[in-house]
Amino acid sequence: MLPIAAIGTGTGAVALHWRLMSVALKTGMRRELGWSLALVRMAWLMLSASLVAALGVVLDVPFDGMAELFGLLLIGGWLLSFVFGIVQRIVPFLASMHTVPGGHKPPTPSSLTAERPLSIHFGCHLAALALLAAAVLANGPWIASAVAVLGIADALAFGAFLAVVAKRMSLPGVKGNRHEAPGS
Repeated sequence: MLPIAAIGTGTGAVALHWRLMSVALKTGMRRELGWSLALVRMAWLMLSASLVAALGVVLDVPFDGMAELFGLLLIGGWLLSFVFGIVQRIVPFLASMHTVPGGHKPPTPSSLTAERPLSIHFGCHLAALALLAAAVLANGPWIASAVAVLGIADALAFGAFLAVVAKRMSLPGVKGNRHEAPGS
């Protein structure tokens, strides 16, 4: 009985979180938050779905992969998606804040962000989660093994995003970097 009460409490907390975040997004200054918000919203959906899967585990639903599905939804779907979404927002912001004050304005976070690697990352992440769910549902370990290729592409795309931020921070004219333009 206690696990069901915990899932019910968790469901209430998630519903309250959804409501508060909806208000924050409607009243916030920035309306378009790009791929990062898409990942965060997907994470919220996965958190909600993980509660349903947790209920299935507690009620001992006759499906051999229910615990694995719960783990996938919670760790891969919710936690990993949320972390990636937040990191996509915070890395350019922190990079722009790490310029030395001087004659130049710091670069804006949006000027440091590369959208193409982020869109590839989003597609790979979403496809990997879908294929891992298919592997659990079909009890197909070979599907899960094939997802490793998507994981590599996903990691390379995210690495490219980080590399672009680092490269754009080192461009001439950005005050405080090692490659300042002569005379600045």
